[in-house]
Amino acid sequence: MPFLDPATCAQLLGALPPDGWQDGRIARPSRSPARAETIGEPVNIADDTVRSCRINDRLDPAFVARLQSDAMTLGAAVFQFDIDGFHDDDPPHVMRYEAGDGFAWHVDNGTDTAPIASRKLAFSIQLSDPATYVGGDLQLALYDQKYLGTDPGMAAAMRAQGSLILFAAFQLHRIAPVTSGRRDALVGWLHGPAFR
Repeated sequence: MPFLDPATCAQLLGALPPDGWQDGRIARPSRSPARAETIGEPVNIADDTVRSCRINDRLDPAFVARLQSDAMTLGAAVFQFDIDGFHDDDPPHVMRYEAGDGFAWHVDNGTDTAPIASRKLAFSIQLSDPATYVGGDLQLALYDQKYLGTDPGMAAAMRAQGSLILFAAFQLHRIAPVTSGRRDALVGWLHGPAFR
């Protein structure tokens, strides 16, 4: 059973303000020009060879509160991580991928700077009708080098409108390039204290 029904998916997309869209960016460590080691704060940059999409974080606060409660309940039950919820500086947002867009293999945590460092669980909610786009699959890398989402049954379940996919923020994953149409997904992260 999907987390959201198609009408709610359409309502969420329709409520996003048109002026709230911005280019997706990536966090890269800043580096000294003279040395190879990382220094200072990560730098948010646009790099469409890694990530090409538009994002909008202007979601209804009541919906975000419900989403946080539901995601924390599910995350605690499935993963049993120590999680606190969303971080004010790292809100959930809609990612819009159009033809030619995608997001290369990456993890959603890994820097030592807040708020990215405290991400423990990531989630993606499929907002688009899967018949409206080609490509654009969320794929999670597995140790045997096969990818979750390439099995036809699993791919269909992950593409189902309203489906919620929850995974560890350190799990290697990507959004395969969209070849036609448009894929919208609501993504976010649950934060918590450092793993021990």
